[in-house]
Amino acid sequence: MKQPIGIEESLSFFLLEDEGILFSEGQQELYALNTPATYVWCCLEEGLTSDQISAAFSASFDVPLEQAAQNTGDLLSRWQASGYIRGVPNTAHTEIDWTTALARLMASPSLREEFENSPAAVTKELMVASSDRQPLESLSPAALEFEALQLQISKSSKLSENFLKSRQFVLWSSTAGMSRKSVLQAALDARAVRRGRMNRVRYYRLLTTTVAIRFSSAAEEARVHPALAHLEVEPARSDAVLEVLDAEGGHVLLDGIAPFGFCRDLARVTPRLKTLLLQKAVQRHSYVLQIHAGVVSDGQKCMLLPAAPGSGKTTLTAALTAAGFQYFSDEVALLEEPDLEVRSVPISLSVKSGALEVLAPLFPQLRRSANHAREDFEIVTYLNPPAASFRYDLNQTYPVGWIVFPKYSARAITELRPIGKAEALARLMGEILVVAKPLDKRMVRSLVQWIRRVECYELPNSSLSQAVQLISRLLNSPKPVVM
Repeated sequence: MKQPIGIEESLSFFLLEDEGILFSEGQQELYALNTPATYVWCCLEEGLTSDQISAAFSASFDVPLEQAAQNTGDLLSRWQASGYIRGVPNTAHTEIDWTTALARLMASPSLREEFENSPAAVTKELMVASSDRQPLESLSPAALEFEALQLQISKSSKLSENFLKSRQFVLWSSTAGMSRKSVLQAALDARAVRRGRMNRVRYYRLLTTTVAIRFSSAAEEARVHPALAHLEVEPARSDAVLEVLDAEGGHVLLDGIAPFGFCRDLARVTPRLKTLLLQKAVQRHSYVLQIHAGVVSDGQKCMLLPAAPGSGKTTLTAALTAAGFQYFSDEVALLEEPDLEVRSVPISLSVKSGALEVLAPLFPQLRRSANHAREDFEIVTYLNPPAASFRYDLNQTYPVGWIVFPKYSARAITELRPIGKAEALARLMGEILVVAKPLDKRMVRSLVQWIRRVECYELPNSSLSQAVQLISRLLNSPKPVVM
């Protein structure tokens, strides 16, 4: 009798309605499984062999046995290649090259253990091409284990990537102006020129962080302050001091005594300061997940709008704010333990040039606002949320009631479509900017329990007004309305 297929010990499986979530703690990977894949995994957990799984799949989904065997065999082979299971018979009897075999070894601790005991048996089991067997068998098991460890460390480090990896920061030049002097020297020279003069200082508070920004000229202050005005507080003890120094050929930006950038003109200053202020506030705050999303609220629960850049997320967030929703953020959702509730991070909205005319009827002040040049070469205008959108406690967290994935396309039919919880969680993970600590089984279980309480939708749209109407109706009806 054929032996059941083995499941790696670091794997955890969670049911979400009729779909599933597969989590590998060792590889720090999370995947959504659709209903058929979930069924196959449940068969694995029940100890069925590959033939038994094929037969059960054929009966349950009413497909011919031959087709069921092919479909389930392909899925099992992919899971084995990913290092999630072991002992899958190679029903196709097709050879693989050494690079594919090496990838399977790197992904599977148990397979590496078998390789240490008998390299020849493993190369045969993996159906490695005959021309590649000898080189693969000659690999050092210790070297394989070391490389696998380095790969795991690399994956873990990516979970805590900072803003350098989140499309909000790029490298800056270490020289300043036409003289090509160092930024540090330019800062020292600028300080020497204005020694003894009064600083222009403004104080801003975001989350629990107060940042003082010093300006060396009225022009700098007039350019930067409007984008941060809604965050201004009375002079207080600051957690950080940023400084803008009018220097030869531009402006030097300092974080304390350390220069962190040089801007050739004023149009580039505000985006750099806004990004650093946000970064400092988030870094000093305790949270579990940082998600790239717009966030609005009805006063009781939040709605997350996760989306990649260019999806119309900020435009939709701004329009919802104009429609009376409370504004939390247009780019950051911070989920906090123990209940994964969301706290407001109300940084000003970054309106790109393409959305300016769309939002100007809702926010006439945009036509009078200054343009700014971001480091990704986008020209943006900063929109401070209206005071009415802050009718809530900034120090409180709020539960998430809805997740809506917006995607603007000029040809799209604007409609709100329910999506499965497993798919929604997988999509949400794709928009994570930072994980405060490596995921474990407890955390993933919390995520699964959390998303069970959340309504999940996607929103393809070509009409901003219709999209706003659909979301507004969603708050009063559990079912989406198609327009």
